[in-house]
Amino acid sequence: MTILSTKYEYKAIGNLGKGAFGQVVLAEVVKVRGELTDSDRKLEIGTKVAIKCVPYDDRSMSETERTRAANEVRVMRRVSHPHVVQHYDSAIWKNHLYIVMEYIEGSDMAHRIDEYRKQRKYFPEDQVWRWTVQILLALRNMHDKKILHRDLKPANIMLDKANNIKVGDMGLGRIMNADTIVAQTQCGTPLYQAPEIINGVTYDSKVDVWALGVVLYELCYLRAPFMPRSNQGGAAGMMALCRQILDAEPRFPRHMTHVSDNMKYMITMMLNKQPSKRPRLADVLTYAPIRKYLPHVAPDSDQKHVVTSYSDGIHTLEKENTRLKSENDRLKAEMETMRTEAEKMETLLAQWKSFWEQQRRDQKAQAVGAVAGGGGDIYEKSKAYGHRPMPHIHRSPQPASSRKTSVGHMNSVLSENSRHNFRG
Repeated sequence: MTILSTKYEYKAIGNLGKGAFGQVVLAEVVKVRGELTDSDRKLEIGTKVAIKCVPYDDRSMSETERTRAANEVRVMRRVSHPHVVQHYDSAIWKNHLYIVMEYIEGSDMAHRIDEYRKQRKYFPEDQVWRWTVQILLALRNMHDKKILHRDLKPANIMLDKANNIKVGDMGLGRIMNADTIVAQTQCGTPLYQAPEIINGVTYDSKVDVWALGVVLYELCYLRAPFMPRSNQGGAAGMMALCRQILDAEPRFPRHMTHVSDNMKYMITMMLNKQPSKRPRLADVLTYAPIRKYLPHVAPDSDQKHVVTSYSDGIHTLEKENTRLKSENDRLKAEMETMRTEAEKMETLLAQWKSFWEQQRRDQKAQAVGAVAGGGGDIYEKSKAYGHRPMPHIHRSPQPASSRKTSVGHMNSVLSENSRHNFRG
């Protein structure tokens, strides 16, 4: 099969696979057909390329599918990075859209994970760290161009013969501009979707950070962190999966000791369900284990960019620390002033208390002296100290005979009680 574009003529020599929207064939450059501009990628005759062939007519493809295919071309043209599958050319010919890409002689990460799962062995963590750095740099390059991948998963991550990463399949990528800095479209593979996408709320570049966290967990444990039960399929299984993503926390099997605490910490941070607490790619790139592998993995341009960003971040942190220290010193001085004022108030209150205690003692002494000397008005003195005066009891005078009877009765009662106590 011959494929023509305005720049090159290609000849299909093999089949690489089939996807949801078309097939991918292996082809080689036969000849140059037109003039190449400075922005065009110059390909040598015989260069092998991968060509995605997507039906591009009303009968075999919906408007949404055609839009997605055209969007992939638009996104790939803007991305150029050693760890991203390169876009070479594109053409619409014979009711098909042909996307000419870099040919990766290797396999995708999903296939590699399946191989290790069948062999019951795990990837060395050193290798996982290297892949992590390469994926981070690829995504960082996209995010710098305001592009979200939105469908990062092992099947879309290629591995070449040298075991280096190539991120591909930009079909769901989205270019964000100043007016659309956040998105709200539900897209991507559910297993790798961030909670904000499942909830149908606005999201930003941190959805790619979440997807990377899921991929890293799968690389470490050969299974995804969120999985429905084996007996749940269809809509029920999808609902169970979404519920786990929204509510469950990733678990790290205790009996598997091949994963370091640093890796677990990074995965946990990436899988934070609150986007505001989830790190940005720039934050992850400053993580100490990541910086350790940068000189061995990252291209020079990426290292310079990351170091510059890291230095800028350190400078910003230093300025913020200086500001906070100054603010802290000011607050300390204010607290010291308040403490001094409080001590003065306590001293003043103690003086007032002593003064009033002395006043009370003097008044009491004067009242007692007046009573002892028989002078003064007792009623007024008692009122001054807050005592209730004895009430005045008015009694009518009794006749002498009545008073005598009462006194005699009292004497008889007292005499009887005395005799009783004596006997007892």
